[in-house]
Amino acid sequence: RRNALTIPQQEQFLKAADGIKMQPLLLFLLSTGVRIGEALALTYADLDFEQQTVSVNKNVVFIGGKRIEQNTPKSEAGVRTVPVSNNVLYLISRKHSEKELVFPFTYSAVRNCFRRISEKLGVQISPHILRHTYATRLEEAGISPKLKQYLMGHSTLTMTQNTYTDVQAAYVQANSEAIRRTFDTYLTLKSANPEQQ
Repeated sequence: RRNALTIPQQEQFLKAADGIKMQPLLLFLLSTGVRIGEALALTYADLDFEQQTVSVNKNVVFIGGKRIEQNTPKSEAGVRTVPVSNNVLYLISRKHSEKELVFPFTYSAVRNCFRRISEKLGVQISPHILRHTYATRLEEAGISPKLKQYLMGHSTLTMTQNTYTDVQAAYVQANSEAIRRTFDTYLTLKSANPEQQ
């Protein structure tokens, strides 16, 4: 079971990523939830700076250190258009040809970067954990489950909700009063109208 980062852990991660070579990739993964193979396959043709979106439509794998491009994502549901944060787009230079890779890194280089950050923070962080974190932040922002499923590129809603989305203690606490009010109102109405019981 991989757990999403808490808000404090996410803030620590962002501080650790600040200024390093892979910062654009790390922030892109956190703020879009794309799979690492999808991110490393992106070219500048996939970015729409005006609409502030990225078109996810391919994947890359590394076998024996050799880069192998795949013309499709992990699943049919993986083909999608995902909004990209203004701050992340700002970090990604436009001065490239459309065919050029946005993130010209290998799995090995990415893995080493995450290992160093994990050791520095004392918290296990990986591209997959950032994907869980993305799903959890969407939940906390009130994004509908069906839209979350689409953004994550999942073929089933069960995968999105049960495997990738965590309910964290801070989120429960932040919403406790609204939850109480919902039932306090109901119980007050029932108590005031005993004939309805």
